[in-house]
Amino acid sequence: MKNITKYTVIFACLACLASCSDDILEENPRSILTPSFFETKQGIEGGVISAYTALKTMTRQGGMFCTIWGTDEYTYGQQVGNNRLNSYTAIDPNNGNTATFWNAAYPAINTCNGVIELGGNATGLTPEELAALVAEAKFLRAQWYFLLVQTYGGATLDLGSGPLAFNRNPTDQFSLNSQGEVLAAIIQDLEEASKELPDTPREEGRVWKASALHLLAKAYLTRAWSDAAQGGDYEAALSAVQQLIPDATSPTANFGTRLMDDFAEVHAENNHNNAEVLFAIQGEMSDRNELNNRGGWQNFFFRPFYVQWAGMARDVENGRPWIRFRPTEHLLNEVYNNKEVDSRYDKSYQTVWIANSETAGDNRLTGQQSVRGIPTWTQEEADAGFVDQSQVGELKFNVGDTAVWMLPDHIKFTDEEKAKKGFAVLNTEDYNDSAYPSLKKYDAKQRPFPGTGTDPNVNSYRPVIIYRLAGTYLLGAEAALMSGNQSLAADYINTLRVRAAWPGKEDENKITAADVDIDFILDERSRELNGEMMRWFDLARTGKLVERVQKYNEQGGQNIQPHHERRPIPQSQIDLSPGFPQNPGY
Repeated sequence: MKNITKYTVIFACLACLASCSDDILEENPRSILTPSFFETKQGIEGGVISAYTALKTMTRQGGMFCTIWGTDEYTYGQQVGNNRLNSYTAIDPNNGNTATFWNAAYPAINTCNGVIELGGNATGLTPEELAALVAEAKFLRAQWYFLLVQTYGGATLDLGSGPLAFNRNPTDQFSLNSQGEVLAAIIQDLEEASKELPDTPREEGRVWKASALHLLAKAYLTRAWSDAAQGGDYEAALSAVQQLIPDATSPTANFGTRLMDDFAEVHAENNHNNAEVLFAIQGEMSDRNELNNRGGWQNFFFRPFYVQWAGMARDVENGRPWIRFRPTEHLLNEVYNNKEVDSRYDKSYQTVWIANSETAGDNRLTGQQSVRGIPTWTQEEADAGFVDQSQVGELKFNVGDTAVWMLPDHIKFTDEEKAKKGFAVLNTEDYNDSAYPSLKKYDAKQRPFPGTGTDPNVNSYRPVIIYRLAGTYLLGAEAALMSGNQSLAADYINTLRVRAAWPGKEDENKITAADVDIDFILDERSRELNGEMMRWFDLARTGKLVERVQKYNEQGGQNIQPHHERRPIPQSQIDLSPGFPQNPGY
């Protein structure tokens, strides 16, 4: 009998009991959640932490494929066997990647429903602790529904016991609520959470008022751009931003938040959960086995195949090259179009590789091997004047020297100039699907567990930033622009551009109000936030997905259609619940 669904009361995969250390969110999985469990201290804490934990699906392959590929920022790299989400071909309801958020969301949402509905009866908590936990559950429910509404357009609010109620009655009868209905529920949760959450995080990794205000602003903006728009949505988004950032020209905001002084500090490996971070999915693990099973893969995805070059072997410093996400020419050359003034390109991308292997390995697939050893200068090269005759037979460079240099678009080398360097030099036109600058925001070079010190294949243990204050400034710019205040929009943007400028070039990096339109803001979002798992959502929200993919993503632009602004509802859901609607075009 088909009457048990993924939304039932028992969630073996998510249920957990909280164990909180002095300063970090920890998880300890348990086998079952029941209504009575939420009326205990352990139950309400465990329910909230399980909803946090489930969000790790965002940083796994399916979540990142759905948010990064098929945009104006990233296309596919060489080692991609199935690039449908980038090429917009054969995307159907059986696609496992597009089902990622749908499959993960509803158990977590139902857990939040239980905390919100039943947690008020929990004993053993102070009133302040109880209020904070319920408010966290409201934020997390809103976050999960926000992923759904951005991805699929609509979602299910009634999991079997009424809208936003904890499901006690397993069923296969569901309906799809409209985008407007789901956004209204999201906004209500966030309006309440922004008032009920504490002014500062109770522990590292937990959300607080600043987190809720950021997401509230984004939810209002999403509705404002949609067919469900209500009068005043842009102004409401701006109001939420201003509660967090009262002065658009200042890098310091409310609730303990501020912009880092240097853009490079934001993603520094030893700077987890800094004052700019509003919400991050925590990555701490207790041992290597847990790291292998639950660590993130984001440190692998953006790597080119750097071991193809002489003198390069796979190592911890440069990471495992999965060759998945290749930056588009538009992103590298047109968005980052002012590299001598704005530092964000250099602080976002690795463009130089240092030689680490003098000799070639026997097998390029064994992981630690070099494809080619360091070459020597030839007589022909000396005769051509590249080096002195005395250097014939000597290594062209040594371990510790530059092995690869990928030039920015404002610097060009001739073939002769490249040859004289001795190491690999690539102009931008030399980039290809295995050779491109490597986004370094997710680098995980530290090795916290015994036995991993020299292993380049170790999953990331790092927290992954989902929302940060720089994003709030850009939401403020968008809301101000769409409210008719270009001057205020420019103020928000200039605060970021002053930080981004190379020393002494702050004024040169500023813009005027006349420069601001939605395309400029989208480009600024790329300069600031590229690769941070929101680009597909940003383009779909603003109605720019089709236009920008057609213009800037060579492969995806050949096939993308308007219906691709929504992902297909998973076929498993359609099969489970007869009559459940599918999104148009699938």
